[in-house]
Amino acid sequence: MTHSTNNDRVLVTIISGKRPGGVDERPTEKFFLDFDEVIVSNNSNDYYTDFEIIDVPEEYQEWYKKNVKTSDIAYYAPMNRSYAMKYAKEHGYRYNVQLDDNIKHLEISYAIGDKKYRTTVNNQHSDVMLQKMLEYFRTVLQETNAGIVGMDLNEASVPGNEFLRERFVYSCFMIDLERVPEYYHGDFEDDIEFRYKLQQMGVPMVKVQPFKYGKVSQAGKDLTGNRSAYQKVGSERGNVVAKIYGDQFERGTSTRGSGTARGTEEKFRHRMKGFKVGITVNDLDRLKKEMADILEFFAEKRTNEVKYGTSE
Repeated sequence: MTHSTNNDRVLVTIISGKRPGGVDERPTEKFFLDFDEVIVSNNSNDYYTDFEIIDVPEEYQEWYKKNVKTSDIAYYAPMNRSYAMKYAKEHGYRYNVQLDDNIKHLEISYAIGDKKYRTTVNNQHSDVMLQKMLEYFRTVLQETNAGIVGMDLNEASVPGNEFLRERFVYSCFMIDLERVPEYYHGDFEDDIEFRYKLQQMGVPMVKVQPFKYGKVSQAGKDLTGNRSAYQKVGSERGNVVAKIYGDQFERGTSTRGSGTARGTEEKFRHRMKGFKVGITVNDLDRLKKEMADILEFFAEKRTNEVKYGTSE
């Protein structure tokens, strides 16, 4: 990794562990960015990659296990996230992007009236989509009081004309290191618990509504990364967060939304009460203009052409 010379102060960290192989196993690595980018891992054995790997030091792991962790089998992800923030801050970065290592694709979708717009995987500028998204994340943090800004899973509904909202964000987000706590607590729901901490501090977590990501499906036999721990813990997932924030967080299992591949398999579900801290905006015109520029840049021109197949 060559550190930036223009002091953009953004470090992108791919949060990983126990997912050996290369880009096929960790598809996030196919997104190359103009920002400095490293992998932060608690176990990078048999990783094949062009990225610099920052292994969480043993002394930090011992400190985290002794002082922070809340689960014996599910502390790796929050520990890696915590060390990524520490590493970025100690190396002079203001902003830390954290990406799950199994992000497959990105898209932009929104609705105007009854018309819906969505980019395709073959978008003419797909190679720079993540770069543009992260640049906009930085603008949001610069022009608001948010501590974290992120995006939505592509399975979520198409948003309307609201392009910024206070919501939980997962898997792909940017942190302002000067506004947030120094570490994540965990068991599994570390990202949810982190927003509750921000709520107590009066710091909002913001979602850029049109930005979406897609991840490797959990319906298969993939038990790499943290997924073996998900399977092992079963219905006890989220137990710690439910104890601490029981008035806001509920958990359980259901077969609803399990998909064709899972059939009647029960899937973990959580339900959180909505809340708002309040977003303070410095320059709304800048936020609107840069969003409009992005939507125009990635707009796809499609012809009104009907294609007919042939039958014999």
